[in-house]
Amino acid sequence: LGANIVPLGRNPHWLAKQLAQLDQLCAGRLLLTFVPGLGSPAERAALGYATGDRGAALEAVLALLRRWWAGERVTANIEGATYAELALEPRPRQQPLEVWLAGKGPLALTRVARAADGWLTSVVTPAEAEAGRRSIEAQAAEFGRVVDPEHFGISLPYAQTPPSAAAVSALAARRADGDLSDVVAVGRARLRELIHAYLEAGLSKFVLRPTSALDANAPWEDDLEWLAEAVLDLQA
Repeated sequence: LGANIVPLGRNPHWLAKQLAQLDQLCAGRLLLTFVPGLGSPAERAALGYATGDRGAALEAVLALLRRWWAGERVTANIEGATYAELALEPRPRQQPLEVWLAGKGPLALTRVARAADGWLTSVVTPAEAEAGRRSIEAQAAEFGRVVDPEHFGISLPYAQTPPSAAAVSALAARRADGDLSDVVAVGRARLRELIHAYLEAGLSKFVLRPTSALDANAPWEDDLEWLAEAVLDLQA
């Protein structure tokens, strides 16, 4: 059960409980990726993180979650809430329940090296992904940590046919150069090419997501069959 991104915005104890329950319900198969916030200023404001160091807040919350999931009784004052010797039940089935972090900027890469179990990036080229992976590994060594080599991945947008102008515009806005030629895969052949390029860059986990909502008039099984025929044989 994979969550592409989990933004801040919930009471930390409630968030810890929700995720622990999900991990129990899916028999220990929950995969988590956290982000400091979403791209839109309006969305960040709605979540309560319009300004300030969202990265530091994320690390503080993550530290609390890990303590609760490990079975500790926590005393803390954070996010406007006070916890006095507060424990968590039920705990996750996975021990430890790993958390990956997203992002692609220098501060985000350092945060992954310092505090995460893995890295799930997006809207980067294979060359940029390789540079990010190498940076994380080098910084993790400086922190006395090791990020599992199999814990580097990417959320990869794809389309069966050329995507809409709106979808292209939204993705291009997330890159300084606006260039999506090595970022969005259009068609089976290009999707396979990009996956191979990211594999060469040292990434091995892929969240493949369509650039637009699925056609409500077509069975979703058709889209899944298209994707399976395109890439399923690449699964190790």
